Amino acid sequence: VNQGTTVSDSWTATDATLQTGDLVLDATSTDSDTLTVALTAASTQQPTVSGIENVIYNVTSFAAADIDVDGIRGGTIVVNQLQSGASGDATVDDVATGTTVTGGTGVTGTLTVNAAVGGITVNSGSATRVDVTDANAGTTGGATTVNLGAAVARSFLRRLM
Repeated sequence: VNQGTTVSDSWTATDATLQTGDLVLDATSTDSDTLTVALTAASTQQPTVSGIENVIYNVTSFAAADIDVDGIRGGTIVVNQLQSGASGDATVDDVATGTTVTGGTGVTGTLTVNAAVGGITVNSGSATRVDVTDANAGTTGGATTVNLGAAVARSFLRRLM
């Protein structure tokens, strides 16, 4: 268990050190905690992260970034693709209500965000296409907001229900 304090805390991890079953918690919502995770491949780990305002995934893989964030509640998730010459695509799965997902540095292709319910925010960043799935948006979670950057061709925004 990694427990935050009343000030802005910062943690760093890798896919090997942040595992399913791990807990990163903070009860203070007025600070600005940051968890930075370095990945070299797709991540299927599902740690419980709650009360952490910023979760940053720095991916260094030639393949598209693929991250399962089922255990993260609230805050902002930023996905960066830092590998030169890598795919500019990123997929973020199982996004919880009240969470913001942002396509960060190097995400220049398709940003795919899959949420079980609505009530999320997606910021495209430099992605040229955004696919958002919020299967149960009409029943729980609330409205999903998608903020498009200048690079997104409007015809490529899809909302799947």
